[in-house]
Amino acid sequence: MPADDLYARPLEEFTRARDDEAKRLRKEGDRAGADEVKALRKPSKAAWAINQVVRRQRDDVDRLLAAGDDVREALAAGRDPRAPSQALGRVVDELADAAAALGGAVARDDAVTTFRAAAADPALAGELRSAQLVTPLAATGFDAAGLGIMAPDRAPDEGPDRAAGDREARRRAQHQDLVDRLRAEADRARERAELLAGEAAAAADRAVEARRKYEKARDAAT
Repeated sequence: MPADDLYARPLEEFTRARDDEAKRLRKEGDRAGADEVKALRKPSKAAWAINQVVRRQRDDVDRLLAAGDDVREALAAGRDPRAPSQALGRVVDELADAAAALGGAVARDDAVTTFRAAAADPALAGELRSAQLVTPLAATGFDAAGLGIMAPDRAPDEGPDRAAGDREARRRAQHQDLVDRLRAEADRARERAELLAGEAAAAADRAVEARRKYEKARDAAT
């Protein structure tokens, strides 16, 4: 079972399907493959919702990333980025609404951050397209604010209010980054515990098999 199939499944099926596949590969003697599958991390609910949206709305994801390119090109050329920024804001909202329908309001907030990050950073666009996110994306280097992403049909604020808004946006981004890092650490700890449990179960299976062989050899000897 390819990893892509696991990440396409309903969230509640992920761990069982992953463990079953790892067990099957181990029984077939493919220990490396079993370990690779077992190491796959279960996505958070928000990441799962985002993955499903990417899988179901590939054309809209293409629109998102193309809109991000348009904003960057406008900024690089010194043109007014408001029109492409508003177009980008619209597709971010559409995709985030779709994620919210699957994962709820929290998923929507994480989806907005993820879709903006992918639009702002081409290096993250590939991660988004993979539809195998474990945690939501967070912008690195320059963030979505650097793209000038605006809500649809709303001009940028001017003067002190805009500066205050920029500071608030940075504060929210820093807070989100902290939340994402803590969530990722918790996910890694949980996955490590699951991996250790799987290894313990495999050791128990080997012990049972060794005992069976011993008893068979003993009976044959007598």
